Amino acid sequence: MKAGFFRYITKPIRVNEFMEALDLALEFAREHSDDDT
Repeated sequence: MKAGFFRYITKPIRVNEFMEALDLALEFAREHSDDDT
């Protein structure tokens, strides 16, 4: 996780799987953000 790897998605990309991974990555970024604004 520290290196930036979040979730492995294989081709062909399934939209639902991609959106779920994106949601998780955004949630992780919000929780671990250094910016308190």
